[in-house]
Amino acid sequence: MMKENVAEVNGMNSFWYQINDYFEQHPYQEVFILAIVGSILGITIEYLVNGDFLIENIWTFLFLNLGFLYQAYRKQKRTKEKKNSV
Repeated sequence: MMKENVAEVNGMNSFWYQINDYFEQHPYQEVFILAIVGSILGITIEYLVNGDFLIENIWTFLFLNLGFLYQAYRKQKRTKEKKNSV
């Protein structure tokens, strides 16, 4: 019984490690995927709660995503610098 649980946990950890490795190789795709999923969820919740969607909220979305893209750029730059210095 215990071995099955360990195998399931190791399999799940393996999945998350694969996802983490993929996003380390493609940091911009991480931002775009999270932005699309977050937008769909946010727009859906806004529509269900208030029955409308305010177009002014796009500015917040754009500002936050520009910040996340800059963060991904810096992370990728640091990773390349570490790789080149070794």
